[in-house]
Amino acid sequence: MAIQSKTYAVGIGASVRRLDNLTGSWIDVSVSNTFPEACNVTLLDVETVPTNADIVFVVGVVRLSCTGAGKELGIYVSYNAGVTWTKPGGNYTSLTLTPSVSIWQEVSVVDVNNIFICGSNGIVLKSTDGGATFNVTTQIPGSEDLTSIHFITPTIGVVGSISDNVYKTTNAGLTWTHLNAALPISGTPSNSITGIHISSNQQTIVALGIFYIYVSVNGGTTFTQKWVWGRSGIHLTWTDDLNLWATGAEDNRLRSIDGGLTWSIITNLNPGSPAIFAEHFYLVNQGFFASSVNVYQTFDGSFTGVLSEISPSNITYAIWTNYQEVCFALEATDCDPDSPVQTLYVTNDLSAYIGQVIKICPEDIPALPGGVGTGLPIFPDPSDLGNQEFTLTNCCDPLDVITIQNNFGSYQGNVVSIPALGNKCWYVEKELQTGGSYVGFINLAGGTLYIDCTNCNNDFPCVNFPVLDQCRCFVISESPDCGEAFTLLNVSTLFPDCEECLGIATECYTLTDCANPSNFFVTNDPTIPDYEDLIVTLQGCPDICYIVTLGGVCPGVNLLPSPILGSFATCVECNPAPLPTPVQLRSRMVKPGYNTPGCSTQYTERISCNFAEQVFDEMAINRYGVTICCDHDMAKWEIKKDLLDLKSILDPNFIIPGPLTCTCYSIQAVVNTITFRYIDCEGCATTITVAENTTEYVCSQSAIEPVCAPANSQFLIVNSETSCTTNNDCGIKCFCYLIEPAKAGILFSYYDCDTNEYLEKGTISPTYICAIENTVIITSGIGTITNIGDCSSPECSPLS
Repeated sequence: MAIQSKTYAVGIGASVRRLDNLTGSWIDVSVSNTFPEACNVTLLDVETVPTNADIVFVVGVVRLSCTGAGKELGIYVSYNAGVTWTKPGGNYTSLTLTPSVSIWQEVSVVDVNNIFICGSNGIVLKSTDGGATFNVTTQIPGSEDLTSIHFITPTIGVVGSISDNVYKTTNAGLTWTHLNAALPISGTPSNSITGIHISSNQQTIVALGIFYIYVSVNGGTTFTQKWVWGRSGIHLTWTDDLNLWATGAEDNRLRSIDGGLTWSIITNLNPGSPAIFAEHFYLVNQGFFASSVNVYQTFDGSFTGVLSEISPSNITYAIWTNYQEVCFALEATDCDPDSPVQTLYVTNDLSAYIGQVIKICPEDIPALPGGVGTGLPIFPDPSDLGNQEFTLTNCCDPLDVITIQNNFGSYQGNVVSIPALGNKCWYVEKELQTGGSYVGFINLAGGTLYIDCTNCNNDFPCVNFPVLDQCRCFVISESPDCGEAFTLLNVSTLFPDCEECLGIATECYTLTDCANPSNFFVTNDPTIPDYEDLIVTLQGCPDICYIVTLGGVCPGVNLLPSPILGSFATCVECNPAPLPTPVQLRSRMVKPGYNTPGCSTQYTERISCNFAEQVFDEMAINRYGVTICCDHDMAKWEIKKDLLDLKSILDPNFIIPGPLTCTCYSIQAVVNTITFRYIDCEGCATTITVAENTTEYVCSQSAIEPVCAPANSQFLIVNSETSCTTNNDCGIKCFCYLIEPAKAGILFSYYDCDTNEYLEKGTISPTYICAIENTVIITSGIGTITNIGDCSSPECSPLS
């Protein structure tokens, strides 16, 4: 799952700062960069379109222009993440706005089209064209200054005033209703409402005032006091209808996890400390807050903060983070309309491959268990302040791990299902794991407790992942809707388009050595179809003739190891004609009794002399620039000399062999079928061809080297350091293994004894497997692996 976010902080001097994807350095994208005349404007609020972090709105104090006559109206819009800014039109520009007196206090963005702004003299502005224009709605009765606003739909919203009054509209500001029987909610008109929130069902309204916090649970008919500030209340923020935060003077910070009905102290008054004017959370417990010029990032609900920036603005008045977790849709329609599954939603980060094509095979989709049952209710601990840390592992997906801050000590080792985390089953443990998501403090309403994953999955079955009948091709696109998303086990088979993806399975060609049929490889090189049923040679292997036939399996892109040198109709035509037998006029010895090892004296002299002549010619060419009229082929005679020397070494009449050191090697061909050469324990030069995705074992006294392998070949050669005399000494050994999950389900991998295939599996209960020695690995989760003997043991005998 890809994370895309932008954070904006605003303040004095039309200052706007931006942080991308929660890390790195903040960027200056101030309004004054586009409009120097706005340098005196103090910006008080910022917000983005929920679905587009690049469309951002900032509002603030009306000021005189810095560069001449006129005034800045304090509303600015950017459609490119602050790179440039625009001044919206609309009839608000005709209002009588007094510099340093008229203020646009807050902005509330409903969607890409509908935006609302509140300000002085009871004015609420509305845009229905994405901020291009703002127009005045019906003025609030009494024209009192408005200090807070929150809209939940394009028509429904509330505003709070400087005089402790709350107004609501259900028709986008055409009319306004004065709530609380048209009375100040606290009875104290000086309790200016600095923050307001209305729930999605319109029943709960939380009003943060300078002196108090008041809450209505009946849609604003009445309000009840929930908190009395020691100092001024300044800012209200939230992530949902239950989780809210309030800030005040001298570092005073509060939190509510029940929709404002109760509040707990995060930090009490710290006399002399700066006020917290700005705070915003993009996830429960994760967000930013500002203390004077310092901007902090928090991961624990603002109990603590990590310094993110020292703002060049004197005060940061508002912060906003647009945070989106993006899934990816895989569509088969364009590539494979006959696929039984047309759309997959996955959590793998495929952002770098948008528009490309991915091949998904049945083994790439995880298979997870499911079931039916009941659980006991979970009761929240009233004293729980959210300062614990426990890890929850999804029973259905061991890769899905989250960290929460609730005190789950009573449930450790059990399984829970909590609506706030979706209808899933989670195994609870205190040990923290790396690589999971940090969720923070969660609402436990409706949660149930189970003894284990099996019982929980009876109530909440695992997601039924799609089933593919064969490998299929899908086009990758970004999707804000994750649907029933899951994590692919493999995302490595990618192609630029459908044609290449689909062609991989049908346009493969096998090149087989005319002289050695066991030496072959498979390719889908775009140049090879023209040579079907012909004989070819390659520039890298000019002495080998290959028969080109259609067929074979070549996943991915397998290019030729080197370009085609020539083509022929038959192997006889391709193979070079044998050299004529030299005429032997008379045998001649250098001196009486002169003999040579391995080959005849005449052959040894001819090869040695020709090789010496080639060396001399090579020196003359390189040192003196001499042109040699006769045939000059240094490589040819060097090879013949090497073969002669090798033959002489192995002549039993001329050498007493010393003790040989032979060890077992495993040769695995990962990509392509590959031929290898080595010297066996009898001293013979030997070759062996290893098929793709298989492993062979040999006993060798030399290093193992590939012979003319395709360019994209991949292989793994391991010297076991085990002594041997023949290849039979190096066979694989299989044992019976017991796999036991310690807690939730686990994933494990191994090499199967019957097929030598690499397998990946998952289990939530003890499982027996027959596997090649030392290949069993737990890839995710916690568990044990026990070797209980050979595969003929009773537990494994049904498997063998």
